[in-house]
This record gives sequence, C-alpha cells and structure tokens, in this order.
Amino acid sequence: MFVRPDAHAAAESRSSFASATVSDFVKVLQFAARQHIVEAREARALTLALETLAAAKVWRPRSELFNAYFAALGAVKGGAPDARAQLLQLGNVLLEERSGRGLDVEVPLRVEAGQVSVPAAGACVRLGAPEGAFTTPEWVEQVSGALGREVAATWHRATLLPLRGATGPVSEAVEGYRRQTSALSGRAQALAALDVSSREGAAVVALHDEACALIERVDPELARELTAVTEYVVLLRGGEFVGASTIRCFGATFLNMQPSWSALCFADHLVHEAAHQLLHTVQERQPLLLNRHFLGAPSPIRSDPRPLYGSFHATFVFLRLAGFMSRVLESGAGQAREAEVRLHRHLLGLLQGLKVLRDDGEFSPQGRHAVDAWAEGARELVRLHGRPSEALCRQLDWDYEPPNTAMPMLQLEAA
Repeated sequence: MFVRPDAHAAAESRSSFASATVSDFVKVLQFAARQHIVEAREARALTLALETLAAAKVWRPRSELFNAYFAALGAVKGGAPDARAQLLQLGNVLLEERSGRGLDVEVPLRVEAGQVSVPAAGACVRLGAPEGAFTTPEWVEQVSGALGREVAATWHRATLLPLRGATGPVSEAVEGYRRQTSALSGRAQALAALDVSSREGAAVVALHDEACALIERVDPELARELTAVTEYVVLLRGGEFVGASTIRCFGATFLNMQPSWSALCFADHLVHEAAHQLLHTVQERQPLLLNRHFLGAPSPIRSDPRPLYGSFHATFVFLRLAGFMSRVLESGAGQAREAEVRLHRHLLGLLQGLKVLRDDGEFSPQGRHAVDAWAEGARELVRLHGRPSEALCRQLDWDYEPPNTAMPMLQLEAA
C-alpha cells in the first residue's frame, strides 16, 4: 500500500475518507436530533447542505469541516454541555460555501453574543448575526464581500503547497502542540504562527519554495501526491516543536523550520507530514492496525512511551522518506551528503519499525498486506544502498531525535 508515490490513488483515498466523514457527520446530526440536542429543522438544514455539497464532484472538504466533525463527534459522544453549539458550528464552516459557491441552502449558525464566528477566516473575525440565526440570501449577500476578504487574508501565497496563517482551527491546533511540547520538555514553550513579512519569515518562505521546487524536480509524482492530501502549510516559530499534522485539522501541515536549515530538510518534513495524512485516509476507513493502543513496544523515533499506532505511522513515514532520499541521490539534485545521512537515518527507522510491527502488531488482512508491502519496499532500498550505517545515522541530530542504534532491526537480505 502506497509503497511508492501514486497521486491518483492518494486523491481517491482522500476523497473516500472525506465522503466517509460527511456520511458520518450526517449520522451524528440525525442522532443529535433524536436526542433533542439540536432541533429537527437545524439537523435537516445542515444535512441538506452537506449532501448538496457532497453531490458536487468538484467539492473538496476543507480542514475546517474535518475540525468541526471531530469537535462535534467528541462533544456528542461525551455528553458535553456545548454539544449543540459544536454541531451548529458546521453552519459557520459552511458559510463560506454558502457565500462563494451559491449553495442554495439556508443553514443554522452558531451565534455568540450576537456575533457569528467564521472558522475559515482570521481567528478574531466575527460577523453580525442574521435574524433568527439562519442564513438568508440577503444576509449572505450583505456579508459575502467582507467574508471573502477575511478568508483570503489567511492565505499567504499559492505555491505547490500553499501557505496559510492563523484561523480558528489553526490557532486551536497550535495551542495543542504548544501544550504537548511543554509537557514533553518539562518547561513552558512558546509557539505561534510565523510572521511571514518579517526578515526571518521571508527566509523561511524562500526555503519552503525551494523545498517545493526540489520535490517537483526530483519526483513529480510525489509532488502531485502531496497536493492531493495537503491543503496548506502553516509556518510556526518558537519552542522545540519541529513539525506535525493532526486528523482533527486534516489537510494542514504545521512546521517550525529554522532559516539555517536546508531546503532538503524542509522537503523532508513536507513529505513526512503528507505521509501521515495519507495513512490517515486509509486507517480511518478500514482499520489496518487492530491493537493501536498497545503500549509495550519501543518506538523507532521517539524516546517517550508511545502507543503502537505511533510506531505504525512512523514506519510508513520512514518508508516514504527513505524512498524520497534515494530518489534525491539518484537524481543528482545536490545536497548529496545530507541526503545520504537522511537516507540511512530513515532506513534505520524503517527497519526498526518493521521489526516492532512484526513482533507486536495485530493486523486486519489489509493491514498485513500493507506491512508486507512496506517490507518489500525496505528490501529494495537495502538492495540499492546497503544496511543503515550507524555512523551516518548519528549525524542527523538537529530535526530528529538521535537514533537508538541498539534497537533491533528487521533482518532483510540485500538481494
């Protein structure tokens, strides 16, 4: 499964994941109406809006919709007192669709103190509420210009992978990463969106552009695959955080890149986070790893205890990264020494992760097929480059944790 880049398959997998999310959101709305969490009229309107958009083949659900789904699902399942407000937030997410695409459906909106928040716009942007808290053609026309400008202001530039600034869901995700990084480091961390207009911001943006150009030059199919699963990149500054992505804000990649790092380093992390998102599109529809919460296995990338699902993801990510670095070396695109170091570090993680999965993983038939395919991919990389060099692996210590070279690897023949 996805041993090599396949943009068409990635787009199909993302589309299937999005369809499943929309279908499940409808079920959550119907359940909420039966439980009188929302009014039947509200549930019908939101369901009709979702189904109308889903029927449009060109529609691509955005990160804000996934964020609204997971927030609403958690609130309803947990019996949260704000479950109704979380469900109605879907109307606020669909407001941009209602305004920009002529969606002929009136949707209920989450209203706070007479104001409508707009998740797709800046975190602090609010609109005056319509009468009755349902959209009307007149109200939408009245606010569409301002709404469009505010949403557009969150997009910094359009390259292979567009850059985006703070929105409501983005700010929520960044705060979550800040808390997590603080807990792991044992001290308070600062983390915020990078000011791309600053000197440092301009340098990081230039690195982003160079990294995107490198990926397109070395592996055009991989570049197309990245655009299929990555909606935008958020550049950050502060703390010991390097990069992440979350299914709760699916399609968004969060990176804290230093101006002194190379374009190859930047490209590494773009590929890294896209691999996570690609695996999410499969695992969330048809579970591959059945004992995802198992805690007894070591991790091939981090020293802190992690559920086996983290190592499952890491193994796939290492496969994609080792394959990319192999193609960088084959292409002669430059930065050969760093590419070789990264290749050996990622190949080590891949073989260690495969050993962990073979020893402790419980898989569905599809999951077993996937891991077997990853092992064949690893076998090909070992055939091309030999087994990981401990000396080279240890040289990559600025954007990844130093490797545990004592951790056993899956034994594969080179030929």
